[in-house]
Amino acid sequence: MICTLNRTRVGASLHVLVHPDVEDFFRINSNGMTEAVEKWGRCWKSSKPLRVWEFPFNEEANRDFLYTVWAPGMLLMASDEDIDRPVPNISFLRLVGASQDGGITVNIDMLMSRKYIQATAKALSEACGTFYNDFIQDISISISISKATHAGT
Repeated sequence: MICTLNRTRVGASLHVLVHPDVEDFFRINSNGMTEAVEKWGRCWKSSKPLRVWEFPFNEEANRDFLYTVWAPGMLLMASDEDIDRPVPNISFLRLVGASQDGGITVNIDMLMSRKYIQATAKALSEACGTFYNDFIQDISISISISKATHAGT
C-alpha cells in the first residue's frame, strides 16, 4: 500500500494506491457490491465519482477501536461516540479502483496544521499495517488433537 497525504492552504489530498490483494479482499467480501461514498459522508471529493466496496460491519474488529473502515467520506481521524478519542479512518482502502491505473486521489475538506498532518499520517500508516496483519496477510495455524491421559484409566 502506498498512500501520500498532502496539505495545501485550501485542504488536504490523499493519494491511495493499494496492492491488488487489498482490493480483492474488499471486492470478495462485498460480493462485488459497491456504494457511493456520499452515502456515508461528504468530506471526500474527486473529479470522478467515488465508490467504495460495501463491507459488512464486523463487531469483533470494531471492538478494539484501533481504526475504522466503516467511515468512507468522513475525516481521516474519525470520531466515535463509543470512545473518547478519534481513530484512524482507513476507509479509503475500500475505494473501488484503488489498485489500478496509479490509484486514486481524494481531496479532503479539512484544514491541517503541520503537527496534525504529521500525526495523522503516522496514525494512518500504523492503522493500515494493523489492518493488513488483521485481515490480508496469510497465516497458517497448526491444530493438534491428542488423547488426554486421565489418572486411574
